[in-house]
Amino acid sequence: EDSSIQTTASKNIPTGSVIYFASTTAPTGWEECDGIAITTALGSSYTALRNFLIAAGNPFGVSGSDPKVPDLRGKFIRSNGTDGTYTAGTFGATQADAFETHTHAFAGNGVWIDSPGAFIVNASGNQVNMSRLTQTASQGDTETRPANIALLPCIKL
Repeated sequence: EDSSIQTTASKNIPTGSVIYFASTTAPTGWEECDGIAITTALGSSYTALRNFLIAAGNPFGVSGSDPKVPDLRGKFIRSNGTDGTYTAGTFGATQADAFETHTHAFAGNGVWIDSPGAFIVNASGNQVNMSRLTQTASQGDTETRPANIALLPCIKL
């Protein structure tokens, strides 16, 4: 594609916009969202982004007095705000991974959980101390995640 078309299109994208690229390096006019501080030493091409982040209240933190870009490495983006059911948290802040609270009932070999508590009832109607039950082995991976693909998030200078 004609590079002049790309340059014109890039100029119409507002400073501070975040876009994912199918590349391992940020294109000209963009900075990788890797949490770096936008210092004056980076030069005048970074001035608009620096001023934008400062005016926004440094939502992704600072290093000294220098605003940082968001660090999106290994993270999914979640919209800000709440819909009345779910709350994303504080704008610009990250959240650790989590599982929603849930329980599991063991139903096998004629044993079922009578009610939450310290005992279960077996098929004969006898209470069995749960501390004597054998626990199943852990299964799974090192994280919970949906199917995904990695791309490079960049912020417009």
